[in-house]
Amino acid sequence: MGVPLRDLYRVLGTARDRGFLGRLPIEDQIEHSAAFADVVSLLPVPAPSAGVGQEISLAATTSSGVPLLIDLGTGGGIPGLALTVLLTEWRVAMIEASSRRAAFLRMAVARLSLGDRAVVLEARSEEIGRRREWRHAALCVTARSLGRPGVVAECAAPLLQLGGILVVSEPPQDGREDEAGRCSTARWPVDPLGTLGLGRPAICTARGRSFVTISSETLCDERYPRRTGVPQRRPLF
Repeated sequence: MGVPLRDLYRVLGTARDRGFLGRLPIEDQIEHSAAFADVVSLLPVPAPSAGVGQEISLAATTSSGVPLLIDLGTGGGIPGLALTVLLTEWRVAMIEASSRRAAFLRMAVARLSLGDRAVVLEARSEEIGRRREWRHAALCVTARSLGRPGVVAECAAPLLQLGGILVVSEPPQDGREDEAGRCSTARWPVDPLGTLGLGRPAICTARGRSFVTISSETLCDERYPRRTGVPQRRPLF
């Protein structure tokens, strides 16, 4: 049985009261996460195979063949915590560098009885990307507001298994539309993405929101991610 959305609503309300979420209505924030979930649910889930990325333990709870999603910079729970509730066939690792927010997320995971499918990683994304047990482990990496596209791509690519997908929520359109009036991929240049092993970006929409999806075409080079803080100071694009 899944977690009732009213319980998620209460937990996220606590996160907002503690200053861990923006002031948008909780309903809107859950709806945004539901749009993420709609995109992720359409991803092809490959059969488990031996090789890189199959050693993932998810705090010694991950079963073979269960897809893993890693959420970058989960903060107060959007979208990572909500995705754990909404995507019941996935396991989710939430990366959060703030000790206060990470402690809150661990409390939320316990309160919502999600401990069999979720783990909170208290660290910077660059650190997690260099850890052997997480590198090339995820079928999907999500990001909502981690930073500039170059930062997101560099932090996400090392975590993706071959064929895995990065899903990023795009900001409201501000003149970057293509000829058809859709949000464009101009913020995501192909050549720097290729340096990270990522393919050509694509735009998709769900529940009126725009997302960029980018697949991992080759495993990310060991040079990336660079040292903690370097992607933010010197983004690749």
